[in-house]
Amino acid sequence: MSTRTALIGIHDNIVLRLHTRMLTKFGYEVVQATSVDAMLEEMQVNGTPNSSPGNPFDVYIMDVNLGKNNSPDYSPAKRVYGHVQQDVEAGRSKFQSASGNDNIVHMANQAGVPCLTRPYEMNDFLKSLR
Repeated sequence: MSTRTALIGIHDNIVLRLHTRMLTKFGYEVVQATSVDAMLEEMQVNGTPNSSPGNPFDVYIMDVNLGKNNSPDYSPAKRVYGHVQQDVEAGRSKFQSASGNDNIVHMANQAGVPCLTRPYEMNDFLKSLR
């Protein structure tokens, strides 16, 4: 059985460590990124961010507004999701973004970008990755 992989981009170091520990406990090899560009760099195949199908991670988790802390802009998650959407829809990968702002969560979900309101129950979060 191959190792499952996760790419995580979260502003808050405590939340980042919590998600990293949790996913590691569930058998994931975790790669952390601090920006959308860093996430896309980790996703590179042959020098450019890979588009679906065939992204290199099983799970993608990020702040909906990564790199724009406290901003109502969900475009960071939309940008990353655009690279993995085909794999997500085909069941080859999972993607989950999150925010503490209900309005951003609503706007992201309306735009088709999976987003949960934080704080969330870890069981709900884990269910979103199944």
